Amino acid sequence: MAVKEAYTSNTLAPMMGMSRQGIEWKAKVEDWQSRPRCGRGGGKEWLVSSMPEDTRLAIQVAEEKTALAESDSPALPALSA
Repeated sequence: MAVKEAYTSNTLAPMMGMSRQGIEWKAKVEDWQSRPRCGRGGGKEWLVSSMPEDTRLAIQVAEEKTALAESDSPALPALSA
């Protein structure tokens, strides 16, 4: 699974085992760069390229675990009419 270019705080929180507020604190302390989030509500997307290496690796591991879990789940049977 490829790591995306940017993530919202709400997306990163469960991946990193933190709260949304914890992600925003970490972003501020580590000086992550952000861009405006498109869509309703606005907000920020944190740029992965501005994060420390250990954070980028944690995101990559979380994405890989998600991809493995999705590939291991059985396919839903087709409904017959």
